[in-house]
Amino acid sequence: MYPGAFITDIGYKGFGYEIEINDNLELYFDGSGRLIG
Repeated sequence: MYPGAFITDIGYKGFGYEIEINDNLELYFDGSGRLIG
């Protein structure tokens, strides 16, 4: 999905998880692991 990218930070939020990758892109996942933004 993102070749060459790696995770720099993972945080738990009330809705699920926030994942930050090395190009400062933030991905959001709900509690079931579905990408929401």
